[in-house]
Amino acid sequence: MAEILSFTGRLNPEGAARLSAALTQAFADGADLGRREPQIRALGLSLGSLVDTLRFELDRLDVCLADSQLPSSGHPECRALLAEFERFGELARAYRAADASDAVDCPGL
Repeated sequence: MAEILSFTGRLNPEGAARLSAALTQAFADGADLGRREPQIRALGLSLGSLVDTLRFELDRLDVCLADSQLPSSGHPECRALLAEFERFGELARAYRAADASDAVDCPGL
């Protein structure tokens, strides 16, 4: 089985298109891509990393605006969206197949 790593880098559109085409072809060929649980959990880690990065950039934007004495709204819509993405990441990191012996309930998520 392939090692599953979380994605922490940036993917350009050409790279995303190549990966998408390779996955589409693998599905079309009926390739056994293995169990999905490790990939789903790794994607949760990746999403968490991206949320942290965007949160940092929003905070940095607020500091820049404060330094320039321009008002900042605090970006409530962006922060609410970040909270939802963070929730998705938590769900993905906690994911277990329903028939797995290590399946967990995630009340409140």
